Amino acid sequence: LAAGLALTAATRCFVDGLDLSTCPKLTISPEVLVLLGVLLCLGGACYLAALVNQRFLRRRPRHGTKAKPRTAANPLDPNRLEYWEGRHLGRGVSLFLPDASKQKELLKSWTQQESLVALGSGSYLLKQPERLLWRDIPEEMLSHVRNDDSVVYAALGPEKQYFLRFRDGDTCWSLWSELSQQIKEQEQKQHRVSVVCIAPNGGYFVLFDSGGWAHNRLPDSLRLFLSEQRDRLPQVDHVSCSNSGAWFVSFRDGQMPRWQCHHLPRRLNERILQLSGGDWKIQSLEFGFDGSWLLRFDARTPLESGC
Repeated sequence: LAAGLALTAATRCFVDGLDLSTCPKLTISPEVLVLLGVLLCLGGACYLAALVNQRFLRRRPRHGTKAKPRTAANPLDPNRLEYWEGRHLGRGVSLFLPDASKQKELLKSWTQQESLVALGSGSYLLKQPERLLWRDIPEEMLSHVRNDDSVVYAALGPEKQYFLRFRDGDTCWSLWSELSQQIKEQEQKQHRVSVVCIAPNGGYFVLFDSGGWAHNRLPDSLRLFLSEQRDRLPQVDHVSCSNSGAWFVSFRDGQMPRWQCHHLPRRLNERILQLSGGDWKIQSLEFGFDGSWLLRFDARTPLESGC
């Protein structure tokens, strides 16, 4: 536009200083040249308007449409694999699996009646009333569960470690050597595993039905919390930690805090704050070792509404 205006002004100055009598062949009048300059200015303005429309205006939503909310549930979108319960609040679960196909499969199978959930590194195991579901669990573990659905407790580790307890009290496992020795010694005394957390780098937490417990090589913040809650450790209900240092601990003694967590992924932390600030209570949180997590929650009862 500025170039067109400058050209118009320059053309006018040139024509004003030109002696037309010495150029008999020049038949274009000054008014025509000025008109050409104006047309050039209009063309430049139209080009700028088209450029602005293409780069900016077309990105705006059309009139009458409404943009998706930031937390819209879309588990099939590879850019938003988190499941935010936007259309399935009745299922009582939020989860994230890096593999979108596995996440879709797990969500489709979820019934809210699962008695156990275990996440590993790209693997999971679910216990439902009528069946066991699993994906990519260690071969040795698979040989125990393929034809036996009497599993009542399970845990998965970062490097093909696992632990299984069956309805008849039998157990089988493949664990860090130190943890395996702890379990062997207690089972010789007829003490069974009640809770076990298989942590990265040889870490673990284990609680026995006798009330005895042991832990080693856990994240510093988790180790400090367990030390502060030492008297409550026989009442631990669930422990889980990830390879990034995130962890979750819950208790079954009814005292406060009922659960504690630390170093959570940002969106998981936002989800917990959203639920605990409303009419929901956190039941459990399970971490995998590939960035996966599964959060279970339930509606508060009237007696729990003030908790």
